[in-house]
Amino acid sequence: MNADFVEHLADSERHDEGRFWKQRRAYEKKWRDPDDVYLDVEHREEERKKQGLPPRVGIVPHSVVAEDEQRWEAQQEQKKKRASKRRKPTSNAKSAMREKGHD
Repeated sequence: MNADFVEHLADSERHDEGRFWKQRRAYEKKWRDPDDVYLDVEHREEERKKQGLPPRVGIVPHSVVAEDEQRWEAQQEQKKKRASKRRKPTSNAKSAMREKGHD
């Protein structure tokens, strides 16, 4: 009788353990900053360095890529301006279209 009771209790605890692990994981994922991944990689690389192992990943500082990001954003802005200029017909073009329509 005791063995059956303990077995049932163990099954229940394993089920609860899995359920609570999923709840905890969801809670941590909800509040975790997506950029924390980079910090985790940086810490792991420091551990590898202490162990005398070669680095597996290189981390590029933000200052290096900031200029490229600014240039890319400027290009995107120019593309938007060019696209909006193409879509807007000028007043001369509007009057020319009206004249063609009346012929």
